[in-house]
Amino acid sequence: MNRADIRNHIKKHGVGDLEYPDSSINAVINMAYGDIQIDGNLPFTEAGPTTLTVAANVSGALAEVSLPGNFNKVRMITHGGNKLRYLSPNDFIQTRLYGDDTAAPQYYTIYAGSRLLIHPVNEAIINIVLWYNKVLAPLSGDSDIPAIPERYHDLIVTAALKRIYSALDDDEKSQYYNQLYEAEMEKCRNDVSVVEYDNLESIGSVYSLDSMAKMVREHGYKKIGDSMVRLFINQTIREISSMANWSWLESEATISISGAAASLPVDCHKIRAIVVSEAGKDFKLEYVPADDVWEEARDKTGNPEQYSIWGGLTNLGAQQIRVYPRPVAAVSATVYYLRKPELVVNPTDSPEIPAQHHSVVMLGVLHKCALAATEDAGLAKMSIYKTEYIEAVQSLYDDAMGRTLDTPLAIKNVRDF
Repeated sequence: MNRADIRNHIKKHGVGDLEYPDSSINAVINMAYGDIQIDGNLPFTEAGPTTLTVAANVSGALAEVSLPGNFNKVRMITHGGNKLRYLSPNDFIQTRLYGDDTAAPQYYTIYAGSRLLIHPVNEAIINIVLWYNKVLAPLSGDSDIPAIPERYHDLIVTAALKRIYSALDDDEKSQYYNQLYEAEMEKCRNDVSVVEYDNLESIGSVYSLDSMAKMVREHGYKKIGDSMVRLFINQTIREISSMANWSWLESEATISISGAAASLPVDCHKIRAIVVSEAGKDFKLEYVPADDVWEEARDKTGNPEQYSIWGGLTNLGAQQIRVYPRPVAAVSATVYYLRKPELVVNPTDSPEIPAQHHSVVMLGVLHKCALAATEDAGLAKMSIYKTEYIEAVQSLYDDAMGRTLDTPLAIKNVRDF
């Protein structure tokens, strides 16, 4: 079936033009197409083998290269016929700092979703072979045919109907198509091979402030205005960002430490690591509570070894750190941190969360709408939305932090180490 056929099949199930025009159905079709790619671990998204030429940096101990533009997940990476081992970014940093700098490549990691790091390196130029899963192109025209076996095209119809009736607040039909989708997807999983992946999913539909405000109306909360929806979206984003060390919020900045104190970046939310560059070497500072060392170390000078948080974020400036011992002259340091997520302000703004998990924010908004509702029908759904929101957050956590990651800690950029 092409996109037009899929749309016509959806209409045959009772979705009329009044509820969903063709343009909206086309959008839902691509959302459903993304759902199947996420849920199915489908082998027909396999790509490669692709040879990548990786150039080592000046120190000769670290190499990096951009991943293909349609990259979704690593399947395998080899060098000279030997399979490289995946490390989480945090473990990769430790290996990079204290491992052998001259051996043949053994490890890799991914940061910023598009960069591949290799360590160690024994040549200026290294050729590696990459097997990966790609993102399937969306269905942009009526003649476009999904790049999945034809026997699973009906699965797109079912996934789309599940989404549509959920948005239309038809609980009975939504539940029916959800159960049908799960049953059909299970058949699909049993029919095709299921594999494990190393990287975060990057397929999904994008929710904006405008689209979420419309969905709030479709769920029956017609008295809640756009300004309240925006407030609920941003509250939910803040809640989610405080729950875990989310890799998409990784950032870094260079600061100068003069005397004992230095200001952190204004968007710093959680410090991941502070690395001081001194006399051509890099030192990772150890965090200690201020009360434990202040009396003992405040008069000592020398190479910084420890830091503590000093003061809170105020209208007078950014939060500060103090280092111990106190450097005699100004030193440069790199702060690796989790930044505050961007807030949703304009109608086209989207949550700063991977697109396939934007529904997490929507469920959080609906729960807050139910809390704010005055009519019985709206209040009755409060516990349902709360349960679905908690489950969706857990799914997000499992996707982002689980799989082959040994520790859910990541430092985005390690090129300067």
